[in-house]
Amino acid sequence: MRAGTRLQIVTLLAVWVLPLSLGGCHGTSVEQDVASKALRESLYGLSPVEYQGKKLYEHYCVICHGAQGRGDGFNAYTLKPPPADLAAIVAQGDDAGMLKVIDGGSVAIGKSPLCPPRKGAVTPEDQKSLVSYIHRLAVKP
Repeated sequence: MRAGTRLQIVTLLAVWVLPLSLGGCHGTSVEQDVASKALRESLYGLSPVEYQGKKLYEHYCVICHGAQGRGDGFNAYTLKPPPADLAAIVAQGDDAGMLKVIDGGSVAIGKSPLCPPRKGAVTPEDQKSLVSYIHRLAVKP
């Protein structure tokens, strides 16, 4: 079965079968939230905080840092110096440094100006979600 077909089946289940199994088309928002959380966790194995971080990472970071955070994204080959390997940064235990970079860009920690600041675009709560997801990326093979 192709991945696209699998995604269509999962989407169909999420949109039609889960709400019906929770009490018909008029399920409460609590039931819908539970179903939505269960679906996210089953599809991605992520907590709601990590899932929010994933969405932000895919919007702001993946183009340079790559899908696994290894600094090998689509734009990476054009950047000098190349983007950081985020797994190495996680291994250093520098969450405060990551938050500084998200907020003020890489110049905030004395690095190149190639990673732009996200202050104002990403709330402090979302910055923490992003760091949480980056931690998740670092433990993947």
